[in-house]
Amino acid sequence: MKDEKEIGIKLIERGIKENTYFQHLGISSLAWIMIDRKNPSKAVELCEKMLERYPNSRFFL
Repeated sequence: MKDEKEIGIKLIERGIKENTYFQHLGISSLAWIMIDRKNPSKAVELCEKMLERYPNSRFFL
């Protein structure tokens, strides 16, 4: 079975850039992917961006 993780990440990133109604779900998913890939600084960056937009949200804490 072919590994298509990088393609999946690119698709999530593209979806995030398009600013859709589900953008926050894409950012949350990507943040967890970054944590899993041992890149917590990118995960924090993504979550901080969303906390600026939704300061009262506990979803990105």
